[in-house]
Amino acid sequence: MSSKQISRITVARRGEVHPGVNYDVHVRIPALAAVPWGLVLAYDVRSSPLDLPGEHGIAHRTSTDLGTSWSEPSWLTKPGSVGTGDASLIATDDELLCFYVSSDDKSFWDDTEPGPWGLWLARTPDGINWSHENVTDQLWPEDAGSLFASSGNGIQLRSGRILQPLVIRRRGTQARYVAMAISDDRGRTWRIGRAVEGCDETKVVEIHDGTIVLHSRSTPHRLLAYSFDGGETFTEPVPDFAEPGCNGGLAYSPDLGLIAATIDPRFATGSGIMVDPTGGRGTASGPDWSKRRGLVLRRGILPTDPGNDSPAADPSNSSATSRTQALNWSEPLVIDDGPAAYSVAVALAEGIAVAWEHGAYENIEFALIPHEDLPRWAR
Repeated sequence: MSSKQISRITVARRGEVHPGVNYDVHVRIPALAAVPWGLVLAYDVRSSPLDLPGEHGIAHRTSTDLGTSWSEPSWLTKPGSVGTGDASLIATDDELLCFYVSSDDKSFWDDTEPGPWGLWLARTPDGINWSHENVTDQLWPEDAGSLFASSGNGIQLRSGRILQPLVIRRRGTQARYVAMAISDDRGRTWRIGRAVEGCDETKVVEIHDGTIVLHSRSTPHRLLAYSFDGGETFTEPVPDFAEPGCNGGLAYSPDLGLIAATIDPRFATGSGIMVDPTGGRGTASGPDWSKRRGLVLRRGILPTDPGNDSPAADPSNSSATSRTQALNWSEPLVIDDGPAAYSVAVALAEGIAVAWEHGAYENIEFALIPHEDLPRWAR
């Protein structure tokens, strides 16, 4: 495991004053995107660490200097009687999209009536003027008891198609699966792809040949799957490297390969114990919150990626036959060796941008790791 002094900045803090809010704020759930006007980081502003329902809102900040400094917070959705949260940002050709959910008195795990649960899509051409649309009816499967967009970020493919992973709880159970929200008309209309069983909060990236790589939170290992049809269907997920169960980040560039930002279970001792953010409602999701420590980056490369000089690489392998097993990853590069949780990663020309929850849900942190500081591929 490699360690390097990482330059990082605190973007939002617990207790920080946000306009129009008179409670002791808790900040959670980072989302990150690179757009023409800079880096945009969104996050939940909560009245407690607990998930919805609650008087939660979503704030966002912008950096025009690669994360060295950030604007004052602006509201995407202001806290109120109908709470909102779990933002996921998608940078498209000409807009920034943001999925989020809303609730007034119902939790994700609760099948009882009457409280509504909503899935929303916001869009902006400039980071200032936002419009909001309720897309619940377009994306609610018949078997769903509840759903949300997996927080952090979605993607636009080179074809123009937009993909956003959804986490769907089957009605009457605590069982969950993932499916893609898919749009082929710049996010104006949406439909849902095929279920990917066994997965939870998920990130997806498109690699050089159009294959979609899916990386999902799970215990005791993350899950890995592939799509060869633009996110309509995925291969059966297989176990990848170990983790204690936490939403992580995934980025890709042809020069760097895959970059995963995740919690490393080898750090699962020490002070700063996390709390259950569900208030006991989501115990079936499996994680031990006390083990959320140690955010790391791993670098991986697929067998058919350009520039792969790994002895295991075989360029003659086809995508479908060479991408059905767990990957070879580098040794982790430590980003935060203390308590940490959800993360999101974006590939930039200057390196990998990472935002994450630090401490016992105390701060939202940001770091830009230059190419030369990233770990080498496993040999």
